[in-house]
Amino acid sequence: MLITGANVGPNSKRGIGAQLALVLCVLVGIFGMTAAPADAAYTPRSAVMYSGPSYYYKAVAMTLPGWGVRMNCWIDTPYWSYGTNRWFHISAYAWNPYSGRGGYFAGYVSANQVAQQTAVRRC
Repeated sequence: MLITGANVGPNSKRGIGAQLALVLCVLVGIFGMTAAPADAAYTPRSAVMYSGPSYYYKAVAMTLPGWGVRMNCWIDTPYWSYGTNRWFHISAYAWNPYSGRGGYFAGYVSANQVAQQTAVRRC
């Protein structure tokens, strides 16, 4: 049943948020909870993956909270985000808000959005 109204229509912020939450629940139900192993890098919260090492580049996808990421390399730029100018190039299963689908993506995230960082080379 689709809830409609002035503040809860399918195009409202609440409606879209509820729909995204439902989709994430379905994905977790289908694929099971795939939280990162204890010694692997992960994003504690959703992080936007960009096509380049700055928020000025196009957003590619959003990581899923608590899911593991593969850290490929790092780069320092003049663009600061979340208190650092270091960006990691990562690969991860993520959500593409443009297509509305999940998949395996690669992109850049601010280093402070990655927990349990592993040693990687410079990009």
